[in-house]
Amino acid sequence: MNKVKVLCLGVVEYQKALQLQNQIFSELYNSIDPVLLLLQHPPIFTSGKRHNPTEIEVNVLKSTGADFLKTERGGQLTFHGPGQLVAYPIMDIRSVNTTCSPSIRHFVCNLENTIQLFLSRYNIPTTTRCEYPGVWIEGQNRKIASVGIHVRRWLTCHGVSINITNEPLKYFNQTTICGFPGNIFTSIQAETNRYVRIDDELLHTFAESFSKTFKMEYEIKYEM
Repeated sequence: MNKVKVLCLGVVEYQKALQLQNQIFSELYNSIDPVLLLLQHPPIFTSGKRHNPTEIEVNVLKSTGADFLKTERGGQLTFHGPGQLVAYPIMDIRSVNTTCSPSIRHFVCNLENTIQLFLSRYNIPTTTRCEYPGVWIEGQNRKIASVGIHVRRWLTCHGVSINITNEPLKYFNQTTICGFPGNIFTSIQAETNRYVRIDDELLHTFAESFSKTFKMEYEIKYEM
């Protein structure tokens, strides 16, 4: 069974996390083990390949107190910030244990399945939508997690974000995120009516969910 190294990094500036992803991405060509980064970012809006914001829009986004950056990931505009768990799997998707042929779509489905398994631990019923990557509350028009990856030569970077507390929602409400009005977004806190900390237990729960979905053992380390 393959092993994934899980690095819990605490709060990391987006650009610094991007540099770390690029470094690990390059090292994967030398056949190192897959790596899963778990972290939070200071407030930042990022746009993917499907979104080209105007200068006016960027200024509006920055007026919220968040930074802005154009990225190579798929998707449109999204937000990262405190109270949101961000997971960056950096791996060769051909190494994933699966009965299907390796494909980007299957990899995205595995990420969505990881999120759903993770959220089931908090008794939150979820679903996915074929036309919109991410995870939604079952039977409701509320989105709790987003997926946006970049793949080059079968290697992946970027990943998923899950709203844990209500803190990110005030930023979502300022604009259109992933092509949707910000008020459709929700969080674990909003769905359970209780505050959930991004602590060691939560990080282990996500790492375990990832491990089970991708059929990999995991080794978790803390590098704050």
